[in-house]
Amino acid sequence: HDIGQFLETYVPEDSIYPGDAEELKTLLTEQPDLSSISQSVIDRINRIPEYEEFMETHDDEIAANQATINGILEANDLDAIVYPTVTRFGVPGGSGYSNVMIASLSGHPSVSVPSGWSQESDYVEGGVMPANAAGLPTTVSFLGAMNSDAKLISLGYAFEQATKYRAAPSRFPELDASAPAVEFAGESAFELVEPSKSPKPGKTANVSLEAQNVAGVYGYVTEITFNPKKVTPVLDEITSGTSGITRARVSGNTLTVMHTKLGSSPEATGDFSLADIPFAAKAGNGLATVAVSSITLVAADGTTSVLDDPQVARVVK
Repeated sequence: HDIGQFLETYVPEDSIYPGDAEELKTLLTEQPDLSSISQSVIDRINRIPEYEEFMETHDDEIAANQATINGILEANDLDAIVYPTVTRFGVPGGSGYSNVMIASLSGHPSVSVPSGWSQESDYVEGGVMPANAAGLPTTVSFLGAMNSDAKLISLGYAFEQATKYRAAPSRFPELDASAPAVEFAGESAFELVEPSKSPKPGKTANVSLEAQNVAGVYGYVTEITFNPKKVTPVLDEITSGTSGITRARVSGNTLTVMHTKLGSSPEATGDFSLADIPFAAKAGNGLATVAVSSITLVAADGTTSVLDDPQVARVVK
């Protein structure tokens, strides 16, 4: 499928996420220590065919694959075809040696469950082998006829119960159901820090929104109001004090700053800057009109805490 058309169709123009294939490629390329998964995505962007060309053969390919799978199932009176989800690991660019496309290129349902752990011999010579190559979890897939989802789930469950291959990660303890959920509010505090003197017309000065004692933040959105007759934010120069992507937009007298982490990046915890915002002055005393109207904090699991009319201390430095 065409990644570019998908992003252009479904990602809003004011989103903090990449809006086309080239933006996604640039974002991934700029990441330090590029992972094999990111490299795989870049490789696919580089060699993806045009959407119209792809669709000319796509429907015929799906139909042919369906006929082949249905023929095997019927001829052998099978409930499912069972196979390793990935047969070899560490292939440069992420291509080949993977059976995951059997389902995606046929439309047939598939269920994957743990099947053991990899050995060093499972890795392709000259491929990407992480330090913990031996012992990575592997899976087996059950592929069935159309609308056989329930049967596949029961087969996968039976396999799990018979083999007990699944093991909890040794680096992370089991979740404690009795432990209280992390609260964003309560001990958390926010400050709006501004310079002691407002900039003169034509000059620029920075205002920063600081968070204190904040726990487990993966992303956030804050809305800041201002008097557009007196000051205007310099959108391209707005930054955050934590790693990730920061985007900003203005609608009327409201500045919206959005920030998100990437992939498995650790959540931000403790004291850090939510936004450092340069304001260009149009008239005197313009920074006095800047105020925080809302703060939304998002955890890695998607849990949100919305603070409307938050208590933000004003600090002059």
